[in-house]
Amino acid sequence: MRKDTIILFLLFLLVVSASDQAVSPSSTTNYEPMNFVLSQTEMPIYELVTPEVNESYVQSLASSLFGIYDILPQEAEGIYFVNWSNSYLEVDSADGSIWFADYDRIWNVSLGDDKPNQTESQTIAEAWLDEKGLIPANAEFVGIGTTNMTIFNPVTEVMHSKIINYHFNYAFAVDDIPIAEEAAQITVMIGESSDMVSTAQNIVGFDWRWRDIKSTAYTTAVLIEFDSI
Repeated sequence: MRKDTIILFLLFLLVVSASDQAVSPSSTTNYEPMNFVLSQTEMPIYELVTPEVNESYVQSLASSLFGIYDILPQEAEGIYFVNWSNSYLEVDSADGSIWFADYDRIWNVSLGDDKPNQTESQTIAEAWLDEKGLIPANAEFVGIGTTNMTIFNPVTEVMHSKIINYHFNYAFAVDDIPIAEEAAQITVMIGESSDMVSTAQNIVGFDWRWRDIKSTAYTTAVLIEFDSI
């Protein structure tokens, strides 16, 4: 009896094993070989020129660009800034970028009726940038933006819209390669004039981000390219 039990148990194992092998799926996949060539291109890396930002540098910008005199800049966490009335100028010592805003006139929804028209505003912006030497040779004009205000009267169902400020935007390219994002851009915002007697009296905002590039490459990096054939 014990022998019969052992034999039946072994037969059961053999049947289960055979059954498992029978239901196991089998498939084959043919892979096409990849045909490519490996090339290496040396890409130049250029060093950026950062201006030395300090109190005297920022004070010079405040007076020469916006006619703000006799106010000493303050510094906090590497940002030098000047507050004059409700105007604000800041310069980042890390990259020399400039931000200016007259908060009485920029984004002010109660203004806009007495601003110059689009053609006049562009002439003012271009003349001011040219006079101050703020457009590098590799910058180009890329378009016009606006700050708009829209009011809807639910009683009369009348909608009123107007342009408050015009934005004139410039971008950069090096050897026909565009520089993207916020590393290189210039925006001049034009609105109603201030009491300031200068060519900047219609400048309500200014965003300037650019650093010159040394003409000689600092080093090179190898770019590995896979070109299919």
